[in-house]
Amino acid sequence: MKKLPSTVIIVAFIDILFFFPILWYIAALLSGINFFSVYALGVEISYKNAPEGTAYVDILLEDGEYDFKDFTFPPKRYAEDGSFELLNVDGESGIARLNSDGLVSAASHYGMLYIREDGSVYLSSNTGTLPIPDDMREDFRYKAAYVDENGNVLKIIEHGKMRYNGKRDFTLAANGDSLVLGYPGRPAWFVRLMLGILYVVEGGALAGLAIFIILAIVSAARGKRERRNL
Repeated sequence: MKKLPSTVIIVAFIDILFFFPILWYIAALLSGINFFSVYALGVEISYKNAPEGTAYVDILLEDGEYDFKDFTFPPKRYAEDGSFELLNVDGESGIARLNSDGLVSAASHYGMLYIREDGSVYLSSNTGTLPIPDDMREDFRYKAAYVDENGNVLKIIEHGKMRYNGKRDFTLAANGDSLVLGYPGRPAWFVRLMLGILYVVEGGALAGLAIFIILAIVSAARGKRERRNL
């Protein structure tokens, strides 16, 4: 039996050192595993089919143990050149005074809302984290409001769904009367599936490595015996 070249062994060790971490990284990306905090530090907000005059969408969250009554900041609207203006929204505006079945404006009481030049919205927490539970299975109520540039509430979306969004951030998507709050990551079954595939691939790679090493040892032993018999 011909001796296996040393390059085979080198490649096998490279497989252990580099290939496995790459597999873990790919599996993490595909499964949406969130290696960072799952707590809601901010929410990416998108909307369409909004009432005429809508300047942004605000998420309404429970006014419970956090008890933030004071108005925080007016929303910032950015232009293409990077400049921004503050909307005419204050503590006396309709959105700041809104209390819809115990739900209040997150932008007015919990954080800062940024309106990008493309119209998308980002809500950043000003209180550490937003009062959104880290487990989607917990009992949790939320709504959303279409708001004009003067802080008037144009429409409230009363009911919203929750689902995993496959991303690392919380998302909120409003479409007319429909609303979806996206949680970071993917469903548990999908994560288990991706990790299962990863284990199979890594197990096969380890088995291949073991075979390479055994064949190399056997080949070297045979070569040594053959040389002794000469």
